[in-house]
Amino acid sequence: MKEKNLIVSLNNNIQDDFVIRRNNKGFWIVKEKHKDAKCKQISFKSHGQVFVLTLDVKKSFTTIFKNSEPKFYSKCDAVFFVPVENRLFVFLVELKSQYLADSIHQLKSSKNFVEYILKQLELSQSITIPDVEYRGIVFSLRSAKKQTTKKEKAKYKEQNGLLVTFQPCDLNTSYSLEFFVD
Repeated sequence: MKEKNLIVSLNNNIQDDFVIRRNNKGFWIVKEKHKDAKCKQISFKSHGQVFVLTLDVKKSFTTIFKNSEPKFYSKCDAVFFVPVENRLFVFLVELKSQYLADSIHQLKSSKNFVEYILKQLELSQSITIPDVEYRGIVFSLRSAKKQTTKKEKAKYKEQNGLLVTFQPCDLNTSYSLEFFVD
């Protein structure tokens, strides 16, 4: 039987090594795996149906390519699939300590791979993919202070064809995914 629900289909078709699950407190924890990283992790919460993919695993999804240049294989730390009404928000999340120069490339490279995943599910599972809105979220020690009012939403700026917001890397804050939906 073919699945009609995208989040269920993602859960049923993506290998467990590539999935970030909620912890026992109901949060998704995105971790930076580099040992020297100062922005080590960010936690997220949401009340809706969400799927979280990590591309930062030892198994490689790019072994088909001969190119050994690191930028060729760059990827972000996590991808959140968040259905909102008739839209699908795909949040491409990257944690950075200081150096932000490669972050946009990592986000866009991951976006390309996510587009492939969605097209394959649409083709093989007969799932209708809603309008997809991609957003990049870069957490960094260099970012400005977090917006403080609960009604305020993340502010995005177009960066090389992708809407991106830069947020402070605050290990003591859990970010609501609704904060990033515009």
